[in-house]
Amino acid sequence: MGRYTLRYPEDIIARTDRVSLWSLVATAEALNHAGITDPYELYQYMHPSEVGTCLGSGMGGMHSLAKMFKDRRDEKEVQSDIMQET
Repeated sequence: MGRYTLRYPEDIIARTDRVSLWSLVATAEALNHAGITDPYELYQYMHPSEVGTCLGSGMGGMHSLAKMFKDRRDEKEVQSDIMQET
């Protein structure tokens, strides 16, 4: 059973919430441990339109939310559109 590695550009990783990144890693590991080394083989059994996922806490980007509070606490400049991200 081979392991596959997903690689994303650094700029995408830097802009993606940590919860989403961990979700991607957890999904890849779950598929790998189930013996599915090529996720596209699932398309033989189901169509992507029949599958749904829901991730999140209902509070928006946790990294932005934490940064908003920490920057204010530390009296640093707060991003002007931070509320849009959270």
